[in-house]
Amino acid sequence: IRAKENLAEALLETQQYQEAGRFIDATLKQYPSFSQFECLRGQVDMAAGDIELARKRFQRATELKRDYADAFLWWGRSLVALQDYPAAISALREAVRLSPSLASAYDCLGQALLANGQAEHAVREAQRAIKLKPGNLTMEYHLAQALVAAQRPAEAKRVLQNMAGKAEAPQQAQALLEQLDDSGGERGTDGQ
Repeated sequence: IRAKENLAEALLETQQYQEAGRFIDATLKQYPSFSQFECLRGQVDMAAGDIELARKRFQRATELKRDYADAFLWWGRSLVALQDYPAAISALREAVRLSPSLASAYDCLGQALLANGQAEHAVREAQRAIKLKPGNLTMEYHLAQALVAAQRPAEAKRVLQNMAGKAEAPQQAQALLEQLDDSGGERGTDGQ
C-alpha cells in the first residue's frame, strides 16, 4: 500500500493529474476505506478545478480516519476555496491540533482567519507557520498581508523588505511593498 501511495504522490507532484486520477481510482476500488487515497483523489479533483467534489473527498477522508491531519488540512483548503471560512477555520484548527508541527496548516489557518476578518489572529498563525518553517517566502508574504490588514504597516514593510530581491519571493510581495511605500506605510490596506 505504501508503494502505491508513494506512486500516487509522485504523479501529483509531477502534475500528471489524469494518470494520478486513474491510478488512485483503481486503488480506491481495491481499498475503498483507505483515507490517504481518498485525500489524494481530492487533491486531483482540486487540481482539476472541481473544488466541491474535492471538499467531499477530504471530508470523507477525515471521517474514515479522525486523526489524519493532512485530510483536515486539505479539507480546510477546499473550504477556503469555496469561501466557507468558518468551516475552514474549524477544519484547520483540527489539523494543527492533530499535528502541531504542520507549518502549512498554520499558514492556511492564518489565510482563513484573514479572509474571515480576523487579522490579528491571522498574524499569530502566520508567525507560528514561519517559526516552524523559517525562510518560506510564501508564508512570509502571508504574514505581511495579515500585518497590513491588522493595521501594522511598518511591520509588514519590514517583512516585505527582507523578502525583496529574493528570486523565490512571490511577485505580489513587491507590489504590496510598493503599495505601502506609496501610502507612506502609515495606514493599512486590505492586502489583496
